Amino acid sequence: MPSHKTAGARFNILAFGLIGGFAVGLYLLKDYQLIKKSPPNPENFDENGNWKPKSFIKVRVSDSIAPIELKPDVKERMLKERQVKKDEEQSSK
Repeated sequence: MPSHKTAGARFNILAFGLIGGFAVGLYLLKDYQLIKKSPPNPENFDENGNWKPKSFIKVRVSDSIAPIELKPDVKERMLKERQVKKDEEQSSK
């Protein structure tokens, strides 16, 4: 039995890792959607479309800065689950 890994075995391990990682990523992100970004502020560009050298970048800080958010149907389902949980807690008191 050889003490070193063959190229075929390394390829199989790499392929298995990539496929497994992709599957786990899809499973974890199935309830999320990408947030569409707004176009850059036209005040920061001159008439030729070049960046103005002394323009100040205006950054708007919002509550959520993540590039993904929950899908609307998932939000509704989570709100219903929370409401049911609250109702059960109140009825048990």
